[in-house]
Amino acid sequence: MNKICVFDLDGTLLNTLESIAFFVNKAFENRGLGNVPTDKIRQFVGHGARNLITQSLAYAGGDSADLDDILKEYIALYNSDPTYLIEPYEGICDMLEELKQAGVTLAVLSNKPHSSTSEIVAKIFGADCFYRCDGQRDGVPLKPDPTATLSITEGFDKKGCYYIGDSPGDIETAHNAKIHSIAVTWGFRSARELEKAKPEFVANKPQDIVEFVLR
Repeated sequence: MNKICVFDLDGTLLNTLESIAFFVNKAFENRGLGNVPTDKIRQFVGHGARNLITQSLAYAGGDSADLDDILKEYIALYNSDPTYLIEPYEGICDMLEELKQAGVTLAVLSNKPHSSTSEIVAKIFGADCFYRCDGQRDGVPLKPDPTATLSITEGFDKKGCYYIGDSPGDIETAHNAKIHSIAVTWGFRSARELEKAKPEFVANKPQDIVEFVLR
């Protein structure tokens, strides 16, 4: 059976938290707003850039009328150096290579804007690592809506389709698409939060993903 693994990006393949926090706070500093702690940013990521800035702005006590302008500034700053402070989690590259060598198709689906998603993935993993690399696009609902996931996995037997992520929303995405769900514990959410989402499998290290997919 042909298999496909669709990966979330932030908190799953890449540790992007410090990078996201840096550019949020840079945009806020430019507007005279206070700093948003990284632990707060951790709670706000995963549902797209607009949600990230909306919640960060509320925390900082900013004016919601400034949301669109701050969002544009954040995206521009982020896109100016999208791999700043970003690195793969330990064991990720070996895991991806082992899956590829076993004939598994790899893809990325993120709620991060598509332009930065594709650029980051290409720079860190190479242009040929993934069959598809999709970020947030106009007209396509964000996860946990299954639309984008179903587009990526079209043509594959659902028994061989896996969505891997670090948040309850990622697990819900897999459930909505009716494919296998794998939660990873090294990302931005606690094990307790992940357990509530009822993932089919929990990976405590990248090699666990290989063992589950190739079982």
